[in-house]
Formats: sequence, structure tokens, C-alpha cells
Amino acid sequence: MMKITIEPTPELTEIKVNGHPVPMRIWTGRTEGGIDVEVYVYATTPMHERDAERFMDEYRSAGMVRATSLADIGDYKKDEGAT
Repeated sequence: MMKITIEPTPELTEIKVNGHPVPMRIWTGRTEGGIDVEVYVYATTPMHERDAERFMDEYRSAGMVRATSLADIGDYKKDEGAT
């Protein structure tokens, strides 16, 4: 199993998913083995609603203004032919 510790950055970028631009936040981090990585994150959300307020407090304390949540994804579905 690979483990990565990541931290959000204020940097945003777009990638294309099935030909459509999708906004991503760049997170940076390091693997357990010491390799520096960039992670492109579309959404971050706590797994349990009871943690939502604490999660947003932690997110804002990291300098982030707004988190993209699963509610923002809506009905996005990948193309049937995509792999």
C-alpha cells in the first residue's frame, strides 16, 4: 500500500475530463518513501456529516477559502467509453 501525506495549496488549475475542462486544486506532498508529489483534487469532503464543520475549520485554517464538495459534482458521470 502507498501512503502519501498532502497539503492544499492556493493554486488552481484545469484538466480535461472527457473533453470538458474541470477545475482542480493542486495539493503537494510526499510519499512515505520521501518522493515529492503533486495531487490534483476536484473535491474534498468529510465521509461523515458530523465532521463537516470541523473539516471546514481545518480547511480554512490551511488558507483555503472554499472547498469543492461532492454536492458540487452533481450528476457528473464519465463517458461510457472512457477507461
